[in-house]
Amino acid sequence: MKRLIRLFLCLQLLVFAASINAQVTIGYTNGDFNKRDGIRCGSTLKQGVAIKLSKEKLQLLKGRKITGIRAAFCTKYVEDLEFFITESLENDKAIYKQPSTGATTNWADFSFSTPYSILGDKDLYIGFTSNVQKGYSALSFDRSADSQGLSWIYEDDKWIDAYGKGYGSANLQLLLDGADSFTDLTLKTIQLNGFYKVGTPCIYSGEVFNFGTKTINSLDIVCQVGNEEPTTLSLKDLNLESNNTYDFNLPEYTSQNSGDLPVKISINKINGEQQDADLTDNNSEINTYIYPATTEKRLLLESFTGQECSNCPAGHRIIESATKGLEDEIISIAHHSGYHPDSFTMKEDWDYCWFYNNGGSIYAPAAMINRMQNPDIGTPGPVFSLSNANSINSTIAKCREIQPYVSVDIISEFNNDTRELTAKVYVYTHVVPEREQFALNLFIVQDSIIARQVGGGDEYIHNHVFRGSLTGYYGYEIGLQKGQRVIKEFTYVLPDAIMSTYEGEESRSIPTVLKDMHLVAFVSAYSDNDPNGCFILNSNTTTFGGETSGSGIAETSAEDNFANVYADGNLVHIVGKYDKADVYDMAAHLVKTVGNNTESFVLNRGFYVIRIMQEGKVISRKLMVY
Repeated sequence: MKRLIRLFLCLQLLVFAASINAQVTIGYTNGDFNKRDGIRCGSTLKQGVAIKLSKEKLQLLKGRKITGIRAAFCTKYVEDLEFFITESLENDKAIYKQPSTGATTNWADFSFSTPYSILGDKDLYIGFTSNVQKGYSALSFDRSADSQGLSWIYEDDKWIDAYGKGYGSANLQLLLDGADSFTDLTLKTIQLNGFYKVGTPCIYSGEVFNFGTKTINSLDIVCQVGNEEPTTLSLKDLNLESNNTYDFNLPEYTSQNSGDLPVKISINKINGEQQDADLTDNNSEINTYIYPATTEKRLLLESFTGQECSNCPAGHRIIESATKGLEDEIISIAHHSGYHPDSFTMKEDWDYCWFYNNGGSIYAPAAMINRMQNPDIGTPGPVFSLSNANSINSTIAKCREIQPYVSVDIISEFNNDTRELTAKVYVYTHVVPEREQFALNLFIVQDSIIARQVGGGDEYIHNHVFRGSLTGYYGYEIGLQKGQRVIKEFTYVLPDAIMSTYEGEESRSIPTVLKDMHLVAFVSAYSDNDPNGCFILNSNTTTFGGETSGSGIAETSAEDNFANVYADGNLVHIVGKYDKADVYDMAAHLVKTVGNNTESFVLNRGFYVIRIMQEGKVISRKLMVY
């Protein structure tokens, strides 16, 4: 009897094991899914995602059959859904196609009518295309760390690598009829695009993904920063199951020099074994950039409001509360759009409603920060509701983690007689982002306008009001080259009053007050079809006739008895007593140091900040050399 029971149990275990073996899923996603976090790529109805499986990966699955696809969608409004297997995304010569229906806002299995046998001799791309109605975002990603060349998106009639967009891995997996037991850990591409500065501890992080079928319990991570000796981080008791990710932090590193810094990371001794089944994705090497200690980064908060919006005063208070004490970091602009147009509404204000969802539904009060979509909020575009401060705080935290790429400075002069403003905007490129187009924007903003506000009375104070753009709706297209400076000059005659340029009966003139007028300059990525493709790199602001501090080199004293500095052509003169003077360029790099016996010296054409030291005190002088 006992033998029969043992035999029965063994048979049951075999059946159970066989059923598990028949439900193997292979891909790069960790399975995290949020139906409110859909992605829409480009302006066409056709949308699609694909994952690349290298021949090294497919060798581990050789002889197995792909019986279908497991995928998740963020809307059910998906038409003409077709799954495919192909050797190249550059042509339509798929080696397998499978039309399908049944897209749902959850994970779902889509079976192949004819299973595909894996040969393992070539790389394969597996994915789908579909038509998705405008206003809906169907594509789903897990928001894990990006991996170069593994997840692809269909954007404006071509396939592009999703690496660098912050989407993570596509929520798409292969359904297999089984798989052998193997160990295969993938080190995802290390992204070191944080804002790291000289003298500030840097924390580098990474992520591994268990592509294999065996659970990972231990591994070593080896990291080498610059020319330093490699360090090893041993991880144990991980219990990292198949199709799961693990995030890790490396020991802090502080650099004393600005510029590019190479970082090499590798993984080994996985589960104590010397070799992984696939060694091609066990190493990552990337350059990070260390910014000069004086580099400034400022965030741009653009709100959407309206005089007729009864909830907007509460939204204003939420912004004021969330940004209190951050005045040196946050620049605010209020667009009077998103609700009904009013006395302040400019044509550009209404055009910027495109950032809600490429022409989708709009509302107020609302805001966006650095025009960046925050995946934790779940909105289709960068704009989010101002029901509380949580969305502001969360987005500020995420924006702080991103490097500024460029320094932005403004020098302006205002002629009181002619009321003409002359403004020069300086853009210095530290790092070029992985985008093709960039735009420089220069806005006019006015504070302390007293006017009617529903829910606030007839003498409500309207601050940060957008009064127009000197660079148009899209901005002025500029090229960014590492280590190069772009200088653009603008002129503007300040009228006695500014008339709303939005067409409607609400238009009226608002008087201008010089002391309340500001300039806001920022550099952003540029896209005319993707609201999430216009993120702001860096920004700065000054008053009419004022200037910014110059790449973070701030004045520490303003006493009149310091030596004076002026330029005669490219010859710079220092008049007066001083101990030492350091000359910095727009990128805050030290160009020259001169002693107290030096009265003049030559500089190349450009903008400089000269820090003069005298008897233990320091003052900064800004200088333009022509």
